[in-house]
Amino acid sequence: MNIMTEFTNILTGAILPAFYLLYQLPLLLASGLLARRFRPHNWFEFFAVAGFLYVLFMTAVPAILGSAGLLTAGSAFVAAWVAGAAVLAVERERPRLKLPPLRLSLPELALLALLCGFLGYQWRAYGYLSAIGTDAMIYHLYYPAVWIATGTVERLTQPGFVTSSYPCYGELIYAWQMVSAGTDFFAKNYQFFFLLLGVFAAISGALAVGFRRMSAIGAGLFVAFTGVVFRNATVANTDIVTGTFLLIGLVFLVTGARRNRPGWFLLAGAGFGMAAGTKYLGLMLAPPALLAAGAAVWFLRPACRRNLLWCISAAAVTASPCFIANWIVAGNPFFPARIGIGEWVLFPNYLDLHAPAIGWSRRAWAFFVNADSNSLHLPNALLLLVFLAAALTGWIGTKRFGRRPFRVKAATVLGAIIVVLLAIQLRVYPSMTQPRQIIPLAMLAAVCGAVPLERLRRFRFFRSGRGMAAVIAALLYLASYRQLHYPTHGLAMLLHYAIGGAILFGFFRSRSRILRIGIAAGTAVFLLLDAGYRFGASQAIASSIRSQFVSPANEEVRQLLDQSATRLGLRIAYCGAYYYNFIGSEGGNTLLSIPVTASGKPDPWDYHSFEEMRIPGSYETWLERLRTAGADFLLVDLRTFPAPEPRIELDWANAHPEEFIRRFDADGLTLFELRRRP
Repeated sequence: MNIMTEFTNILTGAILPAFYLLYQLPLLLASGLLARRFRPHNWFEFFAVAGFLYVLFMTAVPAILGSAGLLTAGSAFVAAWVAGAAVLAVERERPRLKLPPLRLSLPELALLALLCGFLGYQWRAYGYLSAIGTDAMIYHLYYPAVWIATGTVERLTQPGFVTSSYPCYGELIYAWQMVSAGTDFFAKNYQFFFLLLGVFAAISGALAVGFRRMSAIGAGLFVAFTGVVFRNATVANTDIVTGTFLLIGLVFLVTGARRNRPGWFLLAGAGFGMAAGTKYLGLMLAPPALLAAGAAVWFLRPACRRNLLWCISAAAVTASPCFIANWIVAGNPFFPARIGIGEWVLFPNYLDLHAPAIGWSRRAWAFFVNADSNSLHLPNALLLLVFLAAALTGWIGTKRFGRRPFRVKAATVLGAIIVVLLAIQLRVYPSMTQPRQIIPLAMLAAVCGAVPLERLRRFRFFRSGRGMAAVIAALLYLASYRQLHYPTHGLAMLLHYAIGGAILFGFFRSRSRILRIGIAAGTAVFLLLDAGYRFGASQAIASSIRSQFVSPANEEVRQLLDQSATRLGLRIAYCGAYYYNFIGSEGGNTLLSIPVTASGKPDPWDYHSFEEMRIPGSYETWLERLRTAGADFLLVDLRTFPAPEPRIELDWANAHPEEFIRRFDADGLTLFELRRRP
């Protein structure tokens, strides 16, 4: 590829992020203006609040549009600018926010540059990859793609899965990212945004309770460098999203308790509510976290008791839409969970998943701590345990807990909450889930790292910024080296570190306002052009990347379907897990869920087990449903189809060549075309 071709790709690709920014700018402006209402004390607080408000906009806009059947690119653009204009009209008379200048020392700048290099390199590198991850294929990206194609936020039944009843705030966020870009380029790695937001929240929370800035920055970086956490930022899941919301809820609650301001309690409640509305794990963790933190505020800060009601109300209002909808449609707000004691059941509709919790046993350690890239590795786990122990023992050495500084009380309460949440997760959450479900608690435990860093200042060597920065850097390496092979990526990461350091040094050390504006503008233009180039390059290698990370057979079937597609797309009866991979290059294909049972009930809440959904089956009834649904193809993926008796559809199709023409059969993936009836 010559220089002119590269230059053309950059300019052509830059059109995408330019249009994407036109959708984001009004919401970013609105978030920044509204953040002033909360009177943040420093820039870390400001960005944490503004970032969270931006997330609320990203969730609300597609939810409202999708409920009205208007989730299109044009409607989203208009809605974003209407929302931005409305906030501007209300907030334009508010006095300008005057925050103290952020005067960072050289060691602090070096640590923040380390963060820029670490996250920036990974975000840029993974931007070349196509969307990956099983859960992203099943629903995190597939649901938004279908919603955008139909204009409506709706439940999508999938054989072998109960995803249609899951909380959906994460998918709404991905829907906004996809409708505003017209592609999944930004959505597929958008957990990096939430990881960065979690860093700002951790730093702002540590500063709010009284930790020194170096300790606070260290705590924020521990969140980003924890191996199992940043490893999952490269996939369009919702584990980091949930962890960030939970962290925001606790941080804003303790900030509100310190200052006794109702606005912070409302934000905290919204954070807990968003955690519950994003993932069932969040629903399990957020209420006890809120109750435990609220109890601490009730007893330690009596003046804030009235504001706690605002926090609880905000959490309930924020989370409730997902579960009210479940109650109306499925007859159980928490479907598929069985809620009851013994034989007594509160809600009659549930699924018996045969997935007991891990429990309080040695198996839990082996499950979460091992050499797998989606788990905590041993040094990282021990480091987090040290942080947690330091937080829990901070009060030792004083006769009365109430005499300790506020930061010690806050850290002890956080440590106790983590222990309680871990006990609940081990006892309740199904073992069928993956070890990455520890991510929210790992993020909370990482924040406890501020406690030992603060204690190190008792020693003269660590009172200097350089000594403390060296310790933090060493601990960051210990936390991250198993999930990121530094000998392979180290040189490129150092380059990003140097660029990030130069930008930060020039911006924060320059006394010229014009120069700072120039640095910010130049950085923005570079990121715009760079994103455009990476988008163009990723499109060119997308097919080979999918072949490598999914399978060559999947990619071959995808291309066969693209060649067969009509202007209106194809209707495909699909039995597998990679839904998103087969919606077509323009998202025009419709993937159908065709029941095989004689009853024909398509929804999981009509049954009490997956077996009831499959057995006994009726070929004649199933075939008639295929014809009625207008199916063009039947696609069966035995490698990923989780339903009981996964060969039912395949065996029926093989036994009836008069109805089904086999077009592809390899690597457990079989594609049939339905013969057209005269």
